[in-house]
Amino acid sequence: YTEKCDIWSCGVILFMLLSGRAPFNGPTDNAILQKVVKGVYEMNPRHWGHISKEARDLVTKMLEMDIEKRLTAAETLKHPWFEAMAKLKDEDIKPQAFNEALQSLKSYRVRNCDYQRNFIINVDIRLEENCSKHCGSSLCSNFW
Repeated sequence: YTEKCDIWSCGVILFMLLSGRAPFNGPTDNAILQKVVKGVYEMNPRHWGHISKEARDLVTKMLEMDIEKRLTAAETLKHPWFEAMAKLKDEDIKPQAFNEALQSLKSYRVRNCDYQRNFIINVDIRLEENCSKHCGSSLCSNFW
């Protein structure tokens, strides 16, 4: 087990924080899980148009399905996006972008608690299978 499984999970969270949308969606649990397993997501320009090239690059590299190509924790922290964020001044921050993402996150609703619980259990199983296959360990489930 390496931290690369956790980097993928953090990539999902960063995707949601930046865009206000989940990276993997679909009409059914199975459709969503198929996208998770295949790593199929879209950075819709409507939600990602105001997001920097560096941020999009970081998320893409964190959500890389090939565990050998995915960033390590150290590489993630050295990514140019973090360097750019450290140099930002208050006047550089665009409140509109944050407000849009915040509104999207507030309006994001999971159909019901059973759906959410089942989805998390299924994603956990898929991630554990993927990590076991690639990392030789089943410790990924400890993250959930």
